Amino acid sequence: NTIVKEACSILGADRASIFTMSDDKAHLILMIAEGAKNITVPVGVGIAGGVAASGDSVNIPDCYNDSRFDPSFDKKTGYKTNNMLCAPIGDSSGDIVGVLQIINKADGPFGPEDEEICRILTAQAGIALKNAKSYKQQMLVQQKLRSVTDLVRAMQADMGVNSLIFTMTAKAPSLVDADRCTIFLIDEKAN
Repeated sequence: NTIVKEACSILGADRASIFTMSDDKAHLILMIAEGAKNITVPVGVGIAGGVAASGDSVNIPDCYNDSRFDPSFDKKTGYKTNNMLCAPIGDSSGDIVGVLQIINKADGPFGPEDEEICRILTAQAGIALKNAKSYKQQMLVQQKLRSVTDLVRAMQADMGVNSLIFTMTAKAPSLVDADRCTIFLIDEKAN
């Protein structure tokens, strides 16, 4: 959110968006944008998808005269995209992890100085996305450790079979990233 707001403020633009790369690296998923939701773009398709595929920034002074521009979003929303600056977001290893798209500079097309500022912003966005991903992974590890601890406590407690089974089926799925857990008990009498 900060990068989107600062991009608009510093560059005098109307809107900005950040797309992140899907895990399979086949699509860009709109992460942060003003006035848009649930947009997925195939890598290699359209302006943002093309930037993700090539790794090259694009500065378009007149979007409606560029064959890569898809005006369907403008038609749906009533918003008019005049000019656009679109740049890849790379991580520290050089992999493209997203795209920053900045739209409608107030005083005309984006210039070379704007492109340099955009490169600085995408470098910061790359760091922020990597940190967010690391944080999310760390939170998942902590959640799994808590589940293991809860499960071990339950197994050592004198809580009865039904309570133990309930605790195991509630905690085990998060340990192995499963949707659910089933425990089968052997019926000795019926074999």
